[in-house]
Amino acid sequence: MKTTNTLKARCAQVVESVSVAKGRVRLIPFDQNAWFQCVYSSIQRTLPQGAPQIVRDHLPHDLFDAVDALRDQPPTADAFEPWIAGTIQTLATTYTLSIGQSQRLINTLLMYYYCYYHAERDCAWNEAHLFISPHSPLFHVPLNHHVLIGLKVTYDCPDLHINRERTSATVRVGDALVSWSRLDDLPTYVRIQRFVHDIKDNHLQTFETMLDFAMSELADTP
Repeated sequence: MKTTNTLKARCAQVVESVSVAKGRVRLIPFDQNAWFQCVYSSIQRTLPQGAPQIVRDHLPHDLFDAVDALRDQPPTADAFEPWIAGTIQTLATTYTLSIGQSQRLINTLLMYYYCYYHAERDCAWNEAHLFISPHSPLFHVPLNHHVLIGLKVTYDCPDLHINRERTSATVRVGDALVSWSRLDDLPTYVRIQRFVHDIKDNHLQTFETMLDFAMSELADTP
């Protein structure tokens, strides 16, 4: 996948804004511990009791190893979709997380890889991570409060519910409404991602990937 000037600028803005938002923890230059702290902060508020020791000890390795496994996979939807679903389910089971929390972790990390690669800030790192480019169009959008509101208010995603003030969006699971962090139904997650994919493909052909669409239209920086 070719990095256009527009995509390069958008990704560079995300990399820089995340570094500012996280204070002393920055994405530039690449540092696995710093990146994990940024990723983990995206779900930290949803874990009121804090992270168990097993999470602090093993989750960073499992997340980065999962991304590294993409090196050996063909960059096709037939390979990627079972991989991402399996990764989310494994993280949820291993670390007693919800599907919503697990997808946020792996998808946020993939978004950091995506943005760091296409921002073209580190030539040596890019050379070592060439597999990111062909996989980029397959990456999912990390779901959170802001993304869900955008998907419901602007695109009327049928799996979502918005409150009267349009300040809060929840996910429909059967007769229940749950926040993104309490979503524990993998098929519902998959339907929402397919909905995003269809928007990008059918209505917004100017965007190269689902993440490009999310960064531009849903205004979320994980």
